[in-house]
Amino acid sequence: SKSCVMLSQWIVEAFPSDDPNVAPVRIACLGRIAVCELLDRARPAALEHAREAVALWEYHGSTSTDVGWALAALLVTDSTIDHADAYRRVEHIVDTIGFPSLVCVARLLRAWSHVRSGDVDAARSMLSDVEPIVASIAQPGMLHTLERRVATMVEMGTDEPLLVARERNVVAALAAGASRREAAEQMHLSVNTVKTYVQRAYRALGVGTLPDAVARCGELGISLAAPDPVET
Repeated sequence: SKSCVMLSQWIVEAFPSDDPNVAPVRIACLGRIAVCELLDRARPAALEHAREAVALWEYHGSTSTDVGWALAALLVTDSTIDHADAYRRVEHIVDTIGFPSLVCVARLLRAWSHVRSGDVDAARSMLSDVEPIVASIAQPGMLHTLERRVATMVEMGTDEPLLVARERNVVAALAAGASRREAAEQMHLSVNTVKTYVQRAYRALGVGTLPDAVARCGELGISLAAPDPVET
């Protein structure tokens, strides 16, 4: 939930990262933050927090099983790691504690990583194994959202776009020289709605300015040349 993420963020900011006594708590909070950022399409931030959690876990030799959240998040966000090894580590943690919520998070994110790599059949098989577990949890909350997101990706056979059409169109309009008010008029939106789309786009791209957003889109092959069709 949003309140849980806010509390986790406060703990991460309030307690020092070099205290081994605090490390298990930071690892737990960073892992949960990373998964929530994935759901918010803020993959650069999710990657940063997941890497920090795993680095703390390895440095302090912590026994925190909550690192499973961070390791699972790396399966989706980090193309440089050995995915098979990372998933084995997640599965070891899952087998050690067996919490249904962690089982679901780990396997849903593994399914997501399968979709990203093009192995949709493996993703579909893993999703079908997880669905009854999610259904058995009294208050699945975030897990239900994650399950639906992965199910949609499996159905479409592709990873979800980093930017949705509205976000891409707003960035494209601003990159072409329009002000936020002009972009709002062009797209028949309010200025506040345009501002929201800009914030979401920047968060998803991991940037803070329009020039950086344009450059990042170029790096990722996201075209800003022509507007995408948008459902009305």
